[in-house]
Amino acid sequence: MSRPSADEGQEFLEAMERLRRVPDKDGKRTSPVEPGRVRRRKRKWVVEERLDLHGRTAEAAEGALLAFVAAAKKKGRRRVLVITGRGRGSAGGVGVLGSVVDAWARGPGRPLVAAVSSAPKELGGSGARVLELR
Repeated sequence: MSRPSADEGQEFLEAMERLRRVPDKDGKRTSPVEPGRVRRRKRKWVVEERLDLHGRTAEAAEGALLAFVAAAKKKGRRRVLVITGRGRGSAGGVGVLGSVVDAWARGPGRPLVAAVSSAPKELGGSGARVLELR
C-alpha cells in the first residue's frame, strides 16, 4: 500500500474540518466540535428482568436476590433491575435495602455481578439498582 501524497493528506484534513462544521440533525449546533471532546449520547437502558424487594427484611432480600440473579444469569440476561425503595416505610425512614444490594453485589454476588449502579431516574433513581451480570 502506498503512502498518500501531500495533496491527498491536505484534502483529507480539509474534508475533516468541513465535517466538524456540519450542524446536528436538529439544526441546533453549528459550531465545530472541539478537538479531543467527545459528545455523549444518552444511554438507553434496557432492563431484561425486574425484582421488587419492597417490604422485605435485609436477610430475606439477600436470599431473594441470590435466587433472582442466578435465574437471570441462567436465562442469559445481561442487565437486571432490583427495586429497593427509598426506605420511607422502614423504621426511622432510612433505606436499608439499597446498601444490602450494593454490598451483596460487591461481595458474595461478585462471581455473578460485573457492576452495580443506581438506576436512572426513569427506572426508579436512588430507589433501584441496575446490575450488570457477567
